[in-house]
Amino acid sequence: MKTKGLFGEVNVTGSCDYMIEVSYGEKDWGMPQGIREVLANMLDTKTEYDAHYDKNNGYCVILDHGTGLPKKALVMGASSKAADNTCIGTFGEGLKLAFVTSLRNSRKLSIRTIGYGVEVSSTHSDEYDCELMRLYFTDNKQDIGTEVRIECTQEEFDQAMNMFLQFREGYCELDKNLYLPGGFISILGLTTEERPNLLFSYDLADKSLTNRDRNVIKSKALKAEIEKTLTHMKNKNA
Repeated sequence: MKTKGLFGEVNVTGSCDYMIEVSYGEKDWGMPQGIREVLANMLDTKTEYDAHYDKNNGYCVILDHGTGLPKKALVMGASSKAADNTCIGTFGEGLKLAFVTSLRNSRKLSIRTIGYGVEVSSTHSDEYDCELMRLYFTDNKQDIGTEVRIECTQEEFDQAMNMFLQFREGYCELDKNLYLPGGFISILGLTTEERPNLLFSYDLADKSLTNRDRNVIKSKALKAEIEKTLTHMKNKNA
């Protein structure tokens, strides 16, 4: 069997029906949030990477030179990053929610990694009377890293990129974890919440401060982290 994805026509070697309804996460997840999770995975490899928009084909390309995507990473809740405070990933859900978000918005998402590829699709279950996610596994000759292609608009890709401090233009680092313009809270470089009343913007290292959707920060703990950042500030002019 063959299927056509964003890498062209590929051979299907197997499939897996996922017991998750494609409307899951609709309230908090749009295409920028789905792309965000793939970008976070790219950065978490801590290798050479590239992320760009292919306007001729209408999709973004996100790739790294890491050790590949283990199939365990396709299981909801499976993560090797929870105890690693240098990685953005924590809950083992982001990539799978990116899959569902793409399906819900009728966008293609294709992965090519070491040893296999993935094409994300959906299937109607008569038994459960809903649309479920189906993953098609494909073969390839990839020997390094992971490449993900996601059908999206330039605006959606730019919104996702702008969630990361290192990709956002116009930011000035005043001191460690302290930035201008103010009003934003980031966790490990990923903007999580906007608080316009803040004089500075902060990049904090404690990823336990936020939730699975990366849109709520615990206020009491946030106050303590901000106080800690300001106490250790070396740039007294700031």
